[in-house]
Amino acid sequence: MGSLARFKPSLTHEVTPFFLLCLALPTTFSYTLTTIAPEVFLNTPIYEVYRRVAPKPEDFPRLVATMKEAMSQDYDWTEQVAALSTPTLIIAGDSDGLPPSHAVEFFTLLGGGLKDAGWNGQHLIPSQLAILPGATHYTIVLRADLLLPVLAPFLDNKQAMNS
Repeated sequence: MGSLARFKPSLTHEVTPFFLLCLALPTTFSYTLTTIAPEVFLNTPIYEVYRRVAPKPEDFPRLVATMKEAMSQDYDWTEQVAALSTPTLIIAGDSDGLPPSHAVEFFTLLGGGLKDAGWNGQHLIPSQLAILPGATHYTIVLRADLLLPVLAPFLDNKQAMNS
């Protein structure tokens, strides 16, 4: 699976049950993140949110150090992703350092894109893939106009399945 074999376990201890954001990170991005300093994040949404919600905002350098450590470790989640039976929504931006092809690889592991769903959707799988235009993993959460039309039907369907 090429680049799909590179994952970072410390960032996500448990796969989110019904959707994943910002999946596999390319090696070049991983290297870049492992060489940056906390100051790089100042005046970014990551820093602003952390400052607002963290019990100790002064610990931001510790968060960056933890991220750097996590990004320096490789992990192969291929088997675990392929074994997921929970409906999974994969959302990625088309303008990210994470190529959309990585999200497609995940979707394929879940059984997606392997055959036509049929005229009536009889072969649809419970998982879905959304590539959002003009979005990155930094800005994707700020794009409610793109996220809500994808998230709401998926979550509504998930709720109906659990009823």
